[in-house]
Amino acid sequence: EGSRTPTANANGWNNTDVTVSFMPGDDTSGVKTSSAPTTLTTSAANQSVTGNAVDNADNSASTTVSDINIDKVAPTLSGAPTIAANGAGWYKGDVTVTWVGDDALSGIDPTSQPAPSTITGEGSNLGAGPVTIKDKAGNTSDPASVSGIKVDRTAPVITGGPTTQSN
Repeated sequence: EGSRTPTANANGWNNTDVTVSFMPGDDTSGVKTSSAPTTLTTSAANQSVTGNAVDNADNSASTTVSDINIDKVAPTLSGAPTIAANGAGWYKGDVTVTWVGDDALSGIDPTSQPAPSTITGEGSNLGAGPVTIKDKAGNTSDPASVSGIKVDRTAPVITGGPTTQSN
């Protein structure tokens, strides 16, 4: 029989090395040799380790521990406004920023998806964030932020002065 340490998370993934150990038993002649523990260190899906045992009567058996998924690489996260600024690079109202995560191996854990951020206020260097996202292995992205958003909600003021007429 074989076992793995640590066990996978609820999504079936580990974000650390996994050690597979075998516990052979033989009630009649006893175990002569068995496979030593093996530690998997590579980020990959569907890994497996096969262990072998031989008893003192030279009978042999093997077993495989499979479906070992390791992802040690954190996902990435980026944010962007949902609409483009005007030609001068300005917005005149609230700006919604959506966040998009990417993870090439285990995939993004949908329960960690950041909600869209709404930039309110007025100024020439507004932003949203920082926010993070997790992959299905439990790795967390670096914090992501969006900055440099320019919002002007105030209408221009037009002032006039007296005009003169000439005859």
